[in-house]
Amino acid sequence: MQQRWYPTLLILLLLCTCVRAQTDDGFDYFPPMRPPAGQLDFLTKEGDPKFPKANLVQFAKEFSDSERLTERTPTQLRIGNNRLSSDTIIVKLHQENASGSEWLTLFNFGVGVNDPQNEMWKMIGTYSGVQYNNSCFYLKLGGEELSTLQATAIIGTLVISTGIEFPFSLPAWGEFPDAAQQAAYLNAVEVLSERVDKLVSHLVPKDRMIYATHPDRPLTAAERTFGLVQFWTEAKYNFAYFDQVPELNWDAALQEYLPLVQAAEDDASYYRLLEQFCALLKDGHTNIYPPAHVAQQFDRPQLKIELVDGAPVVVNRSEGLSYMIPLGARITSVNNQPVAAYLEEHIYPYISIGSDHVRQRWGAHDVLKGPAGSNVGFSYQKVEGMGGSATLPRNRNSSDITWEVPDPDWFLTKFEMLEGDVGRLTLNSFGNSRAAEEFLEYLPEIRKCRKLIIDLRENGGGNSGVGYDMLKYFTDKPLLTSSWQTREHRAANRAWGKFVAKDDPTTLSEWDRNNQKMYFGEVWHIAPADTIQPADDPMPDMPVAVLVSNYTASAAEDFLVAADVLENFTFIGEPSFGSTGQPLMLSLPGGGSARICTKRDTYPDGKVFVGPGVSVDIHVTPSIRDYLDGRDVVLAKALEVLK
Repeated sequence: MQQRWYPTLLILLLLCTCVRAQTDDGFDYFPPMRPPAGQLDFLTKEGDPKFPKANLVQFAKEFSDSERLTERTPTQLRIGNNRLSSDTIIVKLHQENASGSEWLTLFNFGVGVNDPQNEMWKMIGTYSGVQYNNSCFYLKLGGEELSTLQATAIIGTLVISTGIEFPFSLPAWGEFPDAAQQAAYLNAVEVLSERVDKLVSHLVPKDRMIYATHPDRPLTAAERTFGLVQFWTEAKYNFAYFDQVPELNWDAALQEYLPLVQAAEDDASYYRLLEQFCALLKDGHTNIYPPAHVAQQFDRPQLKIELVDGAPVVVNRSEGLSYMIPLGARITSVNNQPVAAYLEEHIYPYISIGSDHVRQRWGAHDVLKGPAGSNVGFSYQKVEGMGGSATLPRNRNSSDITWEVPDPDWFLTKFEMLEGDVGRLTLNSFGNSRAAEEFLEYLPEIRKCRKLIIDLRENGGGNSGVGYDMLKYFTDKPLLTSSWQTREHRAANRAWGKFVAKDDPTTLSEWDRNNQKMYFGEVWHIAPADTIQPADDPMPDMPVAVLVSNYTASAAEDFLVAADVLENFTFIGEPSFGSTGQPLMLSLPGGGSARICTKRDTYPDGKVFVGPGVSVDIHVTPSIRDYLDGRDVVLAKALEVLK
């Protein structure tokens, strides 16, 4: 069976996993790490995986001359907590002095980043800092050992580790370091930042340097133009859903936006234009991701707003706002503009999504979004009917927040027994193959259930094969997965098609008709649906209720498509997200990135679900009162149906 990887939407929007720590007196270890962490991530994406040894030798010489690190093996060669063999070291620089020890080590791990045997990601670990797929910039606090600030990156088979060990143990979170310790920490961040910059200059090809993050200077007009044209070009030849935006003239859109991006005042304005340009395609797997230093320029107040009964409603707030904004407040206007008009003018134009229900939901989340640190005024209506208004700062990202309604703990999967021998299997992601392994661990208990609830409401996708590996236990017949197609481009055929572009296709030979289609980008490679074979000992008669929400997306929707024919399955909740496919990932000037959906998925019979989402058998939507009272009405309906 073909395995397809669908990056999880919610994860690609966050870009990285980070652990913040805010001390009581206001000193935060984390913010200084952000810029070098972004540069380290750039190094892993754009660095030359062949790493010519001559370049590394020259790099080592320059590094030794400038920083006086000597060619010797560190006394403790490690990545995270894992000690490493020195057999494959290419460059080893180290020094020890009264102020602590420092190192920079480059070695060949032997297998590439994407090789199944490469488990370097397990060795990096998650500490206080920023972790990307193949890099981590983090602080390892003291205890029995001294504190260290470390940066680790993987490029192909090359592993880079650099760090500084302090001559003292930094205090745990919540304690303020003395002035000398704080100065030493900030200096260490600066030193490692400079090292990462030097690594970038040696290991990243010159033509890729346009994609480097540089918050110290804005992009030039030429760089901004390059980014727009690059995105436009890749979409023109690879985007899978132009037919879903028939009113869009992509060539005319480029002509409209070229002068706009050239005149952009700063990087934030430029990336907002790119987001608006991308949103014209109306696809949830086609997005713009600004660099971190740009994304941080936008923020929201310390409220969580959800779409409830078709309107933006406050469902959570920081404890500091408990006496100002009531829970259940429905936003009625923003900055003296009716909320519907405000969304249409200021929010929706920047949301790239093909389904109206998710556009409205995303709009509710972003309704108070704007320049970080600025104030936003809004009016609201309480549940009781009374009105009110408030002006709040957009400062959610700059503060530690204690939410009045605590966020539930996140877990990959979970199984629990409910009343009446009903089991509940929660699958929050298919982005990790461990989910299928945990399912097998639960399987003996699942078999004891009379009925089962599968909760996919928070599942944003991942790898469709992970879900299929579970679904095969609930059928005794082969199941078809979604079928798919992708556009084909052959330059010579397109050139021949130009000569007959204006001709009536009914008058053309088959050869010319095909060339004409190639010219207009209408030739597709069509792949049939894959087949899920039943497990050896399936449970085809077990009644199963599947909980679905607008957040059920991508590979989780592939699960639903394949399961839709099972008579023992009932879908309950709201239509799914309505977006899946294989995105083409792009780097953009100044440290941003983008993706373009290249693959068009449908039901095996051609039925469309990208856009409208997978429909449910029983529609259940929480009300404002359900949110306030903490009632899970979707789960309650599933239990009722299973009875």
